[in-house]
Amino acid sequence: MRKLLLIMFLPFIFSIKSFCQDYNNVYIGAGLSFPESPTEFSDYYKMGFNVGGGVGFALSPTFAIVGDFSYHNFSFDDSNFLSSFGLNNLGINISGGATSVYTITGNLKVSLNQGPGVVVPYLIGGVGYVNLSTSDVMVSGNGSAVSVPGNSESDFYAQVGAGVDFLVAPTTGIFVEGKYAIAFTSGSNTAFLPIRVGVIFGI
Repeated sequence: MRKLLLIMFLPFIFSIKSFCQDYNNVYIGAGLSFPESPTEFSDYYKMGFNVGGGVGFALSPTFAIVGDFSYHNFSFDDSNFLSSFGLNNLGINISGGATSVYTITGNLKVSLNQGPGVVVPYLIGGVGYVNLSTSDVMVSGNGSAVSVPGNSESDFYAQVGAGVDFLVAPTTGIFVEGKYAIAFTSGSNTAFLPIRVGVIFGI
């Protein structure tokens, strides 16, 4: 397992090393994340938010290695959960249950136009590490309360997506990016759709 993780993170390690010597770009961004699967995740969690950043190193005008970190947060949709089971008018209250997702990923970025330009569409995909953590849930009503402990799980992670870089100054740009992200969690995989807008420096 350790050898697999080392091999998986080699592109990320090399991109960090190259950045320290002569980086190609640094980016930061934020956006929305949509729960996709399993059904319990898509039905009982609200649209969330994400923030993140990373560094990239150009291998050629077409290919680049990008190492990134991201954080996603999804709030538990207690009203929809209670309605689904016909419990919304029984005086039951649910609090907590938010899910936090941290990812570290090594990616390959492929620019779709070869020459210089102010608009550069691209494809991106990669693999890495994910940690999903769900907070404690408190269920109360009719004068009693029950606490359900949360849990945390770390797993293999993959993502694929597309975006567009817009050059706005010689060393600054903005990007718009959408991805399909999947965590290979026990039982069933956990998938979500992050959309992010951000700023690129040094491109």
